[in-house]
Amino acid sequence: MKLCPVCNNTAVLREFGYNDGFSVKCNRCGKFKITSNVIEKIKSPEAADNIHIYILSYWIKQHQNDDIIEINRELFKSIIKETTLPYPQEKSDNLIQLIGKKQNNRHSKLIEFNIEKGYYNNNKCFFSHEIWR
Repeated sequence: MKLCPVCNNTAVLREFGYNDGFSVKCNRCGKFKITSNVIEKIKSPEAADNIHIYILSYWIKQHQNDDIIEINRELFKSIIKETTLPYPQEKSDNLIQLIGKKQNNRHSKLIEFNIEKGYYNNNKCFFSHEIWR
């Protein structure tokens, strides 16, 4: 396992072309291709702690479908120019959708979720403090 070139989470990377970039399967971002010049841009010293990395990761995750997205220089510029990070309402909606997906249609199960650790399991629910069992 290696690290995702966008979010630095655990990922499977496979080089495509001759130094053209990577096919990525990331646990956080999803499946995508990214060109070497975009990787250089987001890994440059001036990009450290740059919101563009968060926007790119968010955009990739929101655009997962059967077709693998290839992030090239032109698309990267367009994403950064036209995309904003989600507002709190959208974040809460995304969290609820994630919890629903993790439940695999087991409607009667309760879950545990800890925001600080991103942790949940199927027998109780926690946010910052215990809410219900």
